[in-house]
Amino acid sequence: MLRRNWMPILALVVAVGFVGWLGWINVRGSGRAAVVVPTATPTVAVSGTASAAPTPTVDPAEAEVKAAAVKWVQAYVDTYKNGDTHEVDALTVPGSQAEGNAGVPLAEINRVHKTLIPDHLDCPKDVVSVAGNAATAEISCTVSGMAVTWPGKQPLQATTASLQFRMSFQLVGKQWLVDTLH
Repeated sequence: MLRRNWMPILALVVAVGFVGWLGWINVRGSGRAAVVVPTATPTVAVSGTASAAPTPTVDPAEAEVKAAAVKWVQAYVDTYKNGDTHEVDALTVPGSQAEGNAGVPLAEINRVHKTLIPDHLDCPKDVVSVAGNAATAEISCTVSGMAVTWPGKQPLQATTASLQFRMSFQLVGKQWLVDTLH
């Protein structure tokens, strides 16, 4: 049983660790003054380096999956900002394991009474594989923003966190939706 369920458990542990880390940062303090909580929507930067050498042609399906992965990560991070899981739910296959895990951030912020108001998300590293109507993506992102109390959103301190996700997608209609978090 554990052999089959170790990846969802790992995803949950990573999410719990992230929230725990935010709490730890708040308790120990950074020695920096609190910054005003940003109210703008976070920006998403997909990094890449320009070079004189020609770059290989990207499969359009892989580009669509990467865009879907970044969009899902943005929605997941936004759940920490607003406590609303509707965006994440809309990007998951109905009834899937990923849909079941969409509420993890909300449960954690309600448990620890602290969260992150993101102001920047950068996802420079990814590995995408597409096979017909199924795909996998591994994506590494860095999110920065303001740690705040929940639900009052009183500023605590600026912080940055690294996130890594491995997810499976299904093509539903014309949209890639997250099915499983590994």
